[in-house]
Amino acid sequence: MLQNAAIKKRLILLITLVSGVAIIVTTITMTVIGIFNMRASLLGQLEDTATNVGKSNLAYISFDQKEAATRNLEDVFSVKPSIMRVCMYDASGVPAAFYFANQITDKSCPDINGKNEGVGIYNGNTLVMRHLDNNGMLVASITLESDMREIKSYLIKQVTIAFVIILLVVIVSYILALAMQGTISVPLLALAETARRVSVEKDYSLRVKSDHERGSRNEIFMLIDAFNDMLEEIQERDRKLLQQNEELGKAKRSAESASVAKSHFLANISHELRTPLNAIIGFSSVFKEQLFGKLGNDKYMEYAHDINDAGGHLLDIINDILDLSKAESGKMVLVFENVNIVNCINKCMNVIAKRATEGKVTVTSSVPEGLPYILADRLRFSQIIMNVLSNAVKFTPAEGSVHIDVSSEMRNGITTDFIIKIRDTGIGMAKENISKVFQSFDQIDSGINRRYGGTGLGLPLTKNLVALHHGSVTIKSEVNVGTEVTLHFMANPTYINDVLDLSEHTA
Repeated sequence: MLQNAAIKKRLILLITLVSGVAIIVTTITMTVIGIFNMRASLLGQLEDTATNVGKSNLAYISFDQKEAATRNLEDVFSVKPSIMRVCMYDASGVPAAFYFANQITDKSCPDINGKNEGVGIYNGNTLVMRHLDNNGMLVASITLESDMREIKSYLIKQVTIAFVIILLVVIVSYILALAMQGTISVPLLALAETARRVSVEKDYSLRVKSDHERGSRNEIFMLIDAFNDMLEEIQERDRKLLQQNEELGKAKRSAESASVAKSHFLANISHELRTPLNAIIGFSSVFKEQLFGKLGNDKYMEYAHDINDAGGHLLDIINDILDLSKAESGKMVLVFENVNIVNCINKCMNVIAKRATEGKVTVTSSVPEGLPYILADRLRFSQIIMNVLSNAVKFTPAEGSVHIDVSSEMRNGITTDFIIKIRDTGIGMAKENISKVFQSFDQIDSGINRRYGGTGLGLPLTKNLVALHHGSVTIKSEVNVGTEVTLHFMANPTYINDVLDLSEHTA
């Protein structure tokens, strides 16, 4: 209950409880000490009374004048309301005289035979007194029983005083707690309320209001100042963040507009370029094949070959640019089907064989038999392998080698992933340059007199195509040692084999 109580209630309860406990403990201690002292005093008075009465009645008892002794006891103790019972005994322990207060019902004398002899033996609130003669012989005994009403009266008085004091302490504690709220509970409650509003409303312009001077050494006020400073810092950061978000929004909208414009431009320019390029490639093929007769000069044949190669190369560049634009804008749609990895790699090796032979580069492969199909876009999957393989051959000097290694991973007896590694013994590159090869139109050797041609679109396009297959591509390379490109594909990236029968779409 107290865990959820307000600090104001806790403060009042704490002060009241501590003060009350202190007063109660002090009162109990003083009462116990007072009762002990009062009891000792009362017993001393009883002892004196017993001694005096015993001596005055000793003669009556010795001469067997029991009635006279009884009257004497009544005269003495009838005026003492605290004495309940008085009995005098002869030497044999038989009651010889007695006095009983009117309010007691048991008007009999206690049996003192067998009790220890001596003077001042106490038994509860009953005093037993032995009277001996000069020779040490027992001549008479007396017992006095008191109700100790003085102690009861004292106890009631102490309890009443303690109750009044505790009541006053509670009132004073409550007033003190209210007075302390101005410096303790009120600032803390204001701090808690402001923190709650900030949490709910997300309004960092709120502040804890307080009349204290800044720089106060009071810990609570120091906490309030720190909390207000924190809110001010968060508000400033929030303002800057909103400003940055606005700027990012503008930049995003600008980039989207530029992307749309680029797509339109590429779509238009590709149409405009492809039409004359197709004509150039077609006519140059006619000249190259001499379909309408021999050309008059061998130089024409050489030029026809050059024109045809240049046109094909330019068309490949345009296609790469369009593919990269589609992949980056998310407009490229893949058609997934079962693809035979072995056939695909063999076809890519056949295409690259002429270039590898011309560059004196050996291309080999290591593909396990019985490799299952991979679910992929057949055209784009081949394009990925071809891009990496052609790069490896291009950057491998004469007498070098390129090797393709394929492996699969299985889980619960089912092929889940394919790993394709293409390693070369080419020129390699430094670690800091690896990230650059995935940037469009960027080349490590970008000088005017660079040794290797190309637009720098192959690997950026490859990365995007692999991502569309939900795969990944990583590169390890070392200068003058070689490069290893690892392609990681999922066997079924679209999870559609359960609902589609792709057995007829195999490559």
